[in-house]
Amino acid sequence: MKTLTERMATVATATALLTAAGSTGVASAASDLPTTYSGLYHAVADKHGDQAPGRNIRAEGVAYTFTSKDGKRSHEFTRDATNVQLAASIRELRRLNDPPIAPVAAPAAAAPPTGGAGGGTLGAIAACESGGDPTAVSPSGQYRGKYQFDQQTWNGAGGSGDPAAASEAAQDAVAEELYDQRGAQPWPVCGK
Repeated sequence: MKTLTERMATVATATALLTAAGSTGVASAASDLPTTYSGLYHAVADKHGDQAPGRNIRAEGVAYTFTSKDGKRSHEFTRDATNVQLAASIRELRRLNDPPIAPVAAPAAAAPPTGGAGGGTLGAIAACESGGDPTAVSPSGQYRGKYQFDQQTWNGAGGSGDPAAASEAAQDAVAEELYDQRGAQPWPVCGK
C-alpha cells in the first residue's frame, strides 16, 4: 500500500499538471497529459536509448491479469492509462530526463536508502516500472507486478506464485530483499 506521502506526491503532481493550463481550464490540461507524456517519453528514449523509459503506457496501455482464487484460470487485458497514471509517469520521465545533480561525495559506508516498503529508491523504481500498480503486467506478460519482476527473479528473492497476484505488501517485501541482495541491478533502467 502506498504511504500517505507517496499518495500526496502523486495527487500533487496530477493536480499541478491538471491546473497548469491556467486560463484554458483543467479540461485542457488533462487533455495535454498524453502529449506531455509522449514528448517526455521520446526525449528520454532519445537521450538514454529505446529501453530506457520502459514501456510506453500511452501507446501500449496498462496490462492487467486477473487470476481465479484457485489459481487455475487467468484473464489478461490491457486498458488505456488513466490521467493519474500518466501524471505519475510524467514525474518519473522528468526525473530520467533531467536527473538531479549527485552530491559531490557520499560516505563510503552509506548504503543507498530503500526508504522502507515503497518509499525512497524502491518507490521511485515502482513508479517508473508500473506507475506503482501492483497488478501491472507488461504487454509481453514476462514482467509482472509493482516492480515488474520476471518469474525467476521473483522466485529467487523469496516470492511464490504470480507476482502480479501477490499482495502489495508481499511485493514490497520481496523488492526490499532483492534490493538488499543486489542493489538496483535488477532494474537496469528505473534503478538508475
